[in-house]
Amino acid sequence: MPSRDMHDVEAIKKAADICGSLSKLAIAIGANYTSVFKWAHGKTVPTPLNCMRIEKATRGKVKKEEIRPNFDWKNFKLI
Repeated sequence: MPSRDMHDVEAIKKAADICGSLSKLAIAIGANYTSVFKWAHGKTVPTPLNCMRIEKATRGKVKKEEIRPNFDWKNFKLI
């Protein structure tokens, strides 16, 4: 059974390709390179807010639901 904290590393790599590199993805979403590197290598999971930022940075080519398919996006609200 998959964990709720899983994410799709291929979606992160796809976002990096769209932005030009992991470093450029990090800059585009206002994150540090180390965090983005860890997401791309399955070491840590991006927060829901960072998933939303990735979706925006890729102009919707990588959806937040693609990055974290097991996350409850319907009930997630930013305050």
